[in-house]
Amino acid sequence: KIKSHLLFCFCLSLLIELTQLFTLIGGFATDDLIMNTLGYFIGMIIYVLLFRNMKLHTKYTLFTLFNIVLIIILLFGFIKVIDIFDVYIDILLRR
Repeated sequence: KIKSHLLFCFCLSLLIELTQLFTLIGGFATDDLIMNTLGYFIGMIIYVLLFRNMKLHTKYTLFTLFNIVLIIILLFGFIKVIDIFDVYIDILLRR
């Protein structure tokens, strides 16, 4: 089960790095792949150690709160990416 979680995290990081490479927003960095996967693994260990003995209702509440915060962060990220694409398209149209 741990291997599948780590593989998912690695593939997600790889997708982000490839998106940065092809959109010219950033560069492809292998150390980002390693650090993201390692950070996910450490976070997974901390989660297991902290939440193993919690009641199911408390886990569900924290999980829901975490997902709401994550969705808000992702929405701000998408808004920023859309702004960058707008600037990029304006630059292309001016040429």
